[in-house]
Amino acid sequence: SSVALDLNLFKHKDWRTLIDSGVVEINSEKECFVCTVPRANKKIEFKLQNKEGKKKVTEIIKKKLDHNLPESYVAETLRASILSVDNSEDPILIAGFVDKMGIYDTGYLMALLIKLKPDIDMFYDYSCVNCSSREKKSLELDISFMLPDINFF
Repeated sequence: SSVALDLNLFKHKDWRTLIDSGVVEINSEKECFVCTVPRANKKIEFKLQNKEGKKKVTEIIKKKLDHNLPESYVAETLRASILSVDNSEDPILIAGFVDKMGIYDTGYLMALLIKLKPDIDMFYDYSCVNCSSREKKSLELDISFMLPDINFF
C-alpha cells in the first residue's frame, strides 16, 4: 500500500529555539556551539559532526572492536564533538570528562547534538480511511524515493 504525501508539509527542524531560549549559544569565532551541562555545571564548546567526523568515529570504534577493547558510540561521538570543557582544549581532559560524565549530562549533550543537526522533521499524521485510526508515522526514504522509475530487482 502507498500513501501520497505533500513534501511541502514537512518542516525543517527548528534549532533556533534552543538559541533564543539561551540553552545554547553560538561562538562565531570558533564556529561552534556553547552550552553548560546541568549536573556537572561545566561550560562545553562543541561542534556537529560532518561526514568525515562520523567516519572517523566509526573507524575508532572498529579499531577498538578489533582489539577487544570496550567501545561506545556515544562516548566516541562526544569526544569527537567536544572542543573544550571550561575553556580547556586539552584532549586528555576532554576524554577524561567524557569518561566520567554522568548519564544525565551525557543524554543532555547527545540530545543537543540531535536537535541542532540540520534536518527535516519526517513525521506526519496518518489517518486510516478504513478504520479511522490515527497515528504519527515517519516517512522512510530509500533509493526508490530518489529514483522512483527504476526497478532494481
